[in-house]
Amino acid sequence: LALQPPHFQDETIGVVYGNFQFIDGEGRPIATDRPATYSGRITGQLLVDNFIHFPTALVKREIIEEAGGFDESLSMGIDFDLWLRISVDHDFLYLPDILVDYRIWEGQMSHRTGERLDNAFRLMRRFLDDHPGSVGASDRRRAWAHTYVSRGLWRTRQGERGAAASDFVKAFFQRPYDRRLLASIAKILLGRPV
Repeated sequence: LALQPPHFQDETIGVVYGNFQFIDGEGRPIATDRPATYSGRITGQLLVDNFIHFPTALVKREIIEEAGGFDESLSMGIDFDLWLRISVDHDFLYLPDILVDYRIWEGQMSHRTGERLDNAFRLMRRFLDDHPGSVGASDRRRAWAHTYVSRGLWRTRQGERGAAASDFVKAFFQRPYDRRLLASIAKILLGRPV
């Protein structure tokens, strides 16, 4: 926490977030895949994928209140929804320091993938309706493609091949040459794990 507050002297910054390390039940570090991170006005990149690891984020209370606070009607993704709304008016700052050890365990919410994806679609639609000029058409298409591919991959792992194929088609219509989409389809066709 000592690293983050000094950055709020720049009044354009609304959120300071940082790096993290996954740990197991015994507190030992485990392999941690980290998404790409961004600083500044990040609405377009954020809409594509929520790369802000919630436990690392620090935000002033008045900025949360100005954005309308958490939407408790969402069962998951409340942080993603809040970050999107804050990103319209404020810069974000990424610190590469590891600020949090994040324990991985079987009962955590991040394992409820279907529910998380349903909420992502819902909050993305609402955000774009409420903030139509906040992201360009290219970022909007990239975000929809990414989310459809994510759900398609999850549905593939669940054995829901028809529903997965529908999601991949929707992703294709959003962004036909999306690398993640093409790589995912190639893996499925080659019988590799997704």
